Amino acid sequence: GNYTLPGGRMVSQPGQYSAVLKRAKGCDSILFITVSVVPPSKPYIGNDTCFINSPPVILHANALYGDSYRWGNGSTDSVFTAYQPGTYMVQVTNPCGVFADTVIVFPTCTFPVFVPSAFTPNGDGHNDVFRITGLQGQKLIDLSVYNRWGQLVFRTNDPLKAWDGTINGKKPATETFVYIVRYITLLGITKSIQGTVSLIR
Repeated sequence: GNYTLPGGRMVSQPGQYSAVLKRAKGCDSILFITVSVVPPSKPYIGNDTCFINSPPVILHANALYGDSYRWGNGSTDSVFTAYQPGTYMVQVTNPCGVFADTVIVFPTCTFPVFVPSAFTPNGDGHNDVFRITGLQGQKLIDLSVYNRWGQLVFRTNDPLKAWDGTINGKKPATETFVYIVRYITLLGITKSIQGTVSLIR
């Protein structure tokens, strides 16, 4: 963008510039001005959270250069007190534009992680892949699947990715595999689950 220095000079790049301030009776002044580009300050409420023991949860809309805040209920404070579970959004307006962030407040901090005990990769559109479902605010570190000899056959850290039951392009017969799931809870605690899953042809 373009920036107007005192005296009317236009510049478009960061750097140090001098500007002369003319005075009617002489004795002009020379100013040295540093122009720097500051990235837009987007708000950050934080990660999804939960009611640890009981409501409320205090949400902080951290944003540098935040000229004004607006929450979903119309509040204009930078801090919001959430008494109910739900999705909360804040909008920050500053010289660089209008930006928003959302956070989910869950009613509890402990949700079970569902891992299926079997799947049938036969292409019928039902239970064809092995994946974790129903994550509610937890962050998946990884899902690893091992065969009976302890060899890794599948690994992902993406909760949307699933194992289709193939190993190096081959389709094993009905077999039982061991899985290990590692994830971070809403409270920031790392947990792991180990079990078996049956691949049924």
